[in-house]
Amino acid sequence: MADRNNAGSKAAGRAMTALLVFLALCLGIYIFDRDNFYLWAKAIHIMAVIAWMAGMFYMPRLFVYHADTTPGSESSETFKVMEYRLMKAIMNPAMILTWIFGLYLAWEGFGFPAVGCMSRFWRFLCYPGCMAISAGR
Repeated sequence: MADRNNAGSKAAGRAMTALLVFLALCLGIYIFDRDNFYLWAKAIHIMAVIAWMAGMFYMPRLFVYHADTTPGSESSETFKVMEYRLMKAIMNPAMILTWIFGLYLAWEGFGFPAVGCMSRFWRFLCYPGCMAISAGR
């Protein structure tokens, strides 16, 4: 059991390191190729949303499989590690990237507009906010 938690912690650490390296690369693109950064941000945002949604769809399946196992068994412990890794190594970094690049796109694309367009802006903030709350954030 201790090995599995350690392995999950290592996976989460590697995912966070990869996320920081990725954000550093994005900062480099922003600094050196600012003209095309909006398109890069849009592509990264779409990939992050897809990864986050895939995790949101897969997590309930893991919960169902986990519920079918006997508590304390080897497979139960395996599902705990799988759930932890899915949440910490895939879903959380994807959610962070979705928020970072989504807010950037809202800032650049809409300029956080005045009251006339605020309903569309609040929809763009409300939908991911509801997803984040439902994911346990």
